[in-house]
Amino acid sequence: MRACHGQDGFSVTLGMTVMPEYVQSEGADRVLTRLEEAGINQVATSPYLMIQTAEGEGHREPPIDAGSGKVRLLDRPLWGKHELWFRTTPSFVPNLALYEGLRYQPPACNRVADTVLADFISAAGKRGIEVYFQVMAAIPPALRVQFGGPEVVDQPCLPDGSTPAKPLSKNASLASPEILAYTQALTHDLLQQYPGIAGIRFDWPEYPCYHLDTVFTDFNPQVEPLAAAGGFDFAAIQSAAAMLYTKLQNLSDADLAGDSLFDLAGEPGAIRDWLRLKQHLVSHYNAALCATVKGYGKEAILHAFPPPFSEMTGFDFAANSAHADAIGMKLYTMHLPMILQHYGRQLLAWNPGLDEVLLTAALNRWLDLGDEPLSSLDAYAYPTPAQAHPVSGGAQVRKIKAAAERAPNIQVMTHTYGPANDFAKRLQLAIENSPGGVWLNRYAYLDDQKHEHVQAQSGRVS
Repeated sequence: MRACHGQDGFSVTLGMTVMPEYVQSEGADRVLTRLEEAGINQVATSPYLMIQTAEGEGHREPPIDAGSGKVRLLDRPLWGKHELWFRTTPSFVPNLALYEGLRYQPPACNRVADTVLADFISAAGKRGIEVYFQVMAAIPPALRVQFGGPEVVDQPCLPDGSTPAKPLSKNASLASPEILAYTQALTHDLLQQYPGIAGIRFDWPEYPCYHLDTVFTDFNPQVEPLAAAGGFDFAAIQSAAAMLYTKLQNLSDADLAGDSLFDLAGEPGAIRDWLRLKQHLVSHYNAALCATVKGYGKEAILHAFPPPFSEMTGFDFAANSAHADAIGMKLYTMHLPMILQHYGRQLLAWNPGLDEVLLTAALNRWLDLGDEPLSSLDAYAYPTPAQAHPVSGGAQVRKIKAAAERAPNIQVMTHTYGPANDFAKRLQLAIENSPGGVWLNRYAYLDDQKHEHVQAQSGRVS
């Protein structure tokens, strides 16, 4: 594996997420040349092809992120457009025998024997660039985040058995054997049909926490037998989580003084057991995925929210580090403030008498987005393309160090969205602090100025 030299002379691995539509739009040679210029030695793409649609049909690119991301436009145009609508088709013809008898099936392939990605993988290999497929860990059909989702029986549940309303993520319950069986079947299919890839990167292999309701999953009935087998008192955990959920709807300013959302629990022991149960579900699910990939002699990488968000998502860095070849810690500094604002708006809707300044300070302390809180929830709005991301450098370093203390194979994933100078600072911070290399997400925002920043900071490829 090649390495690039950071500003202090140490070596790092530089990866880049390049969705297949850019290979289609710009051509493999142009994409690879641009990446090579920047010192990129690993690439992640996904096994689909993009088909443009009329405005309002299908999905928008770039993603809207629950309405907050409407301000986003593509810095690198697709077919001359900075915003478009699309649908997808698999880049391969699925081997249906691998999915026989499963609840979830791959989408039909609308193109036969299309070699766009196979040619890209081959061309990248000739340049010494490794290619990975990025797929969703628990959102069938798993080819791209916006498409698909579990049936009701496999959705993660709140303590009362209901499901969160309109969650940003469509992740399934990780207790569902059908979800695991489908994702394993897809993994077999991809590794058999694309033997030239270096491995699989699983996105959202946890319980994403974009809205407060989603923090209070998973009480899907399929969890109960797994909890019992793991020595957990499911009924006690369910009761304690329900009590905390109710408490959040009846807060006073005095309740905002703690160091964690979970300090508000009336049954702290049962709440700790609930968080451990989540970790149990996540790590066992991921162990099976990683074993499937490694059975082919390929690398398995898991993407994860950073601490302390990972406490809510159930991602135990130490436990998952034992299964994965690497963990991509997603330091997406436009998403994290959006989450804080989502939580704050929900808590204010439940508790209109709360002091917003105190609430904002409490959420900043609970989620650690800055050394000092910003003035209001509005200050944590999803940043426009011209705004610096409101997560301090100190908070970013703390998140990296907290994860790296538990898992030495951390790859910091920094996002290319945002103004060039702010991106350059975040990139430098990642290079200087990541123990296992840096990944850039995504090529869609790597305009010429940011491209130059990557070239300057990656140094010479050795």
